[in-house]
Amino acid sequence: MIRTLAAALATSTCIVALAAPAAAQTRDYNIPAGSLKAALDAYVRQSGRQIVYRADEVRTARSPGVRGQQSADAALAALLAGSGFATRTDGNLIAIVKAGNGDSGSAAPPPAAAYAGRDDDAVDRAIVVTGSRIRGGRPSSPVVTISAEEMRLAGHNSLGEAMRALPQNFSGGQNPGVAPGATAGGPANQNVTGSSSLNLRGLGPDASLTLLNGTRLPYDGFTQAADLSVIPTAAIQRVEILLDGASAIYGSDAVGGVANVILRRDYEGAQATARYGWATDGGYQQQQYTVLGGHNWGSGGLLITGDYSHNSSVKASQRDYLSYLSSVPGYEIYPRNKQFSALFSGHQRLADFVELSVDSYYTSRINAFLTGSSSTVATYFESKSEVWGVAPALSFDIGQDWNLRLSGSMSRNVSSTPARRTFNILTGVTTSRTNLRNTNHSESVALETEGRLFSLPGGDVRVSLGGGWRRSFFENRDLITGAGTATPNGGGDDSSYYGYGEVNIPVVSEEQGIPLVRRFAINAAVRHENYDSFGGTTTPKVGALWGVAKGLDLRASWGRSFKVPTLLQQYTSRILYLTSAAYLGGAQAGAPADGQGILLFGGNQDLRPERAETLSAGFTFKPEFVPGLELEANWFQVDYRDRIIAPITVFNQALTNPAYAEFAQFSPSAADINAAFAWAGLPQGTFTYNLLGSAYNSSKVFAIVSGQYTNAARDLLRGIDLSARYATRAVGGRLALSANGSWITTAARHASSTSPETAIAGSIFYPAKFRGRLGANWSSGGFSLASNVNHISGVIDTNVTPNVRRGSMTTADFVVDYRQAQSPIGAFRLNLSVMNAFNAAPPYAAPIGNFRVAYDSTNYSSLGRTVSLALTKEF
Repeated sequence: MIRTLAAALATSTCIVALAAPAAAQTRDYNIPAGSLKAALDAYVRQSGRQIVYRADEVRTARSPGVRGQQSADAALAALLAGSGFATRTDGNLIAIVKAGNGDSGSAAPPPAAAYAGRDDDAVDRAIVVTGSRIRGGRPSSPVVTISAEEMRLAGHNSLGEAMRALPQNFSGGQNPGVAPGATAGGPANQNVTGSSSLNLRGLGPDASLTLLNGTRLPYDGFTQAADLSVIPTAAIQRVEILLDGASAIYGSDAVGGVANVILRRDYEGAQATARYGWATDGGYQQQQYTVLGGHNWGSGGLLITGDYSHNSSVKASQRDYLSYLSSVPGYEIYPRNKQFSALFSGHQRLADFVELSVDSYYTSRINAFLTGSSSTVATYFESKSEVWGVAPALSFDIGQDWNLRLSGSMSRNVSSTPARRTFNILTGVTTSRTNLRNTNHSESVALETEGRLFSLPGGDVRVSLGGGWRRSFFENRDLITGAGTATPNGGGDDSSYYGYGEVNIPVVSEEQGIPLVRRFAINAAVRHENYDSFGGTTTPKVGALWGVAKGLDLRASWGRSFKVPTLLQQYTSRILYLTSAAYLGGAQAGAPADGQGILLFGGNQDLRPERAETLSAGFTFKPEFVPGLELEANWFQVDYRDRIIAPITVFNQALTNPAYAEFAQFSPSAADINAAFAWAGLPQGTFTYNLLGSAYNSSKVFAIVSGQYTNAARDLLRGIDLSARYATRAVGGRLALSANGSWITTAARHASSTSPETAIAGSIFYPAKFRGRLGANWSSGGFSLASNVNHISGVIDTNVTPNVRRGSMTTADFVVDYRQAQSPIGAFRLNLSVMNAFNAAPPYAAPIGNFRVAYDSTNYSSLGRTVSLALTKEF
């Protein structure tokens, strides 16, 4: 496997080097004299670089400006001349700081384009990194940053594509391309709405928290996952992914980690992009049109984005390895999708001490595909989604280096399937038609403050304190044609009040000169929430950062996280089945031939929150003897308890499998039987579904099986993340190399206290045990060549007996990007991407039925080679 990755990287690097033209390293700058802040913002736009500065420090400083052909380094040095500021570099980070402390007046090479960097950008706010609410605080947990430039040079045209390429993320869950039948990995593994969900560590899309500028995105569908694809990529500055539990900072859902999508700020100008792409094996024809505009007027600014995209489906007949599905004409393995998205973000300083900001978005999407269940029966799915959200905030500078922020949010996600139709392929006659609608609504209010508490020899002790209120509402409606008006099928709401505190204590600083302790800091947080549904929960987290020597930092963290039961799990309809005891495996359990069984399914309002204990430890090494090199490693463990599951998955073993023993009640009394009817809210003797085909007789009930949602499972996950980055000058330009890999070394589940251990990684429909990504990027002036090699290890196919380990999948991507600042038509950019250039097919896995795909669609893509060309015109 390592040899395969190394060879693939060597090939792609050679292509980059050999194809590199002797492009000029200078470009034309036109930045007038004036405010240093405005000059730095213009420099970011004209150079394409990313820098960090404190807006409150540079606000009153002046810059002489710069004009004419310059290198990026020379232009930045000219802007800073006489301003009282200089550049400071820390590995890949370029920061603008006050001069006089040994800082240089020249810039370092720009950040490497790696999916594991910690680059920042020029933003008009104090720097707060995801994983902490304290300005300037460094989280003791690993943070991966993906910038807008990195997404473009990776050939990713949506945030969902970028997340699915991240080695620490699992592409199962609510994602396009997850085929019907993948639900064996859990009910969340299905493409219902065409959205894209985050699924860090494969712990579930509902166990990863997604934020937009620090505010939660609304839940999508019924699985309590957030839809990443509602945010147009043109509006994104970067995405920060915290790879650790963080409920002490952010509350529920932050078990696997947190992704914070950070929007562009103070963008000046306008641009329009048109993109066309296709899969060379057929299908997946893509169109995307994007407009972006922004303006800054000193005391404020705004950003407006509109995006329309459309892709056609991929049919099974267009892939040779799925020829056996030809008996279902039109069978589709990838949905056709049409989406429109709009976003507005603005800020205005109302006075010297207060600023108003607002982020808002709207998305409308249609997603459709056709599948079959036999040679004569097919089902057509069409879903419609409408998503919107608005998040205003007031920020106050209250003096003495303290600030106060009052924020709120309101969001809604409505998805429906107005055309879920099953029909006879031969006659075209519809046999059933179902209309489902899921509505998720949330609203919140928060007040928080942050500032300096006191000073220690190691620096300022800073704290963040806050509290707030949040409410979520869910409704699931089910309308079967001919049944009249829609009737509630399930739903409810839950609200909570919370308070939290966080502290960062710099115990030792570099200035103290202590051997082997260049710096040492402790950060700690605690959060308490009280929910209407189950009461209170408290989650702490503590971590430490130890700078052993220059270039070598160690870190460790411990914490607890939680996830509240989804509203579907609490409030979905309670269903009572009457069936034969034989159907439940009663014959082997001694049931009489005419024995009856009662099966309970549905919501449970007595559910407790899922809880996790997380540990992580790692290091970052930037050797001085190899400038531009950064190595990073992280070990993690997640002990995830009280996981909510529907425990009965193999119905004919319900009365015989030891794993189900605690959910089966033999020889129930009359009171037990009456309690089952009361639980379902049905008159005694009445069932939601009678599968027996004969009359109910209470004296013949052999057993009651409880299959409703319950806190029963426990997962244990351990693994290692490794990454490397290297940036240098080469072949007349800038060369950046990167590597990022994630190994899951332990992944075990106990579905109940009596069940045996099963794997939740390395098996079909669960995360592969290893995912890796190697990258190379060469650039000079406005020209860039980039390549990435992606590897996903094989999984064990449990659909056959004995189980078989299937093959792995390795793909190579290539991107050519060119920006011309001046031309007869003005500034423009061309981007050509070839994804999966060698057209690797997903490894074979036995289908779970005659009319299911023969590969694991949660791990491997069926798109094959795709090509896209984008033209961006800047105004």
